[in-house]
Amino acid sequence: MNYYDYLKHEKNNYYWLLKKYWRLLSLDPSKLNHKRFKVNKQGQFMSQHEILEYIFTIDKRLEIAYDLLHEYRNFNQ
Repeated sequence: MNYYDYLKHEKNNYYWLLKKYWRLLSLDPSKLNHKRFKVNKQGQFMSQHEILEYIFTIDKRLEIAYDLLHEYRNFNQ
């Protein structure tokens, strides 16, 4: 979050989505809900899967970390 602190002052939706939905990064991909709900800051409807995809388009490092986390979980199972 500290890395994207500058976006907070620009009223960027990315900072807000990352701050509000950071827990989605730790969820198992099979448990993501595809039902759309209203995301107030964006004023549009998005699913949990779409929120993650949006976060990953901004920062590829988060996507790599997300993939590695789930590969590690699969390995342990």
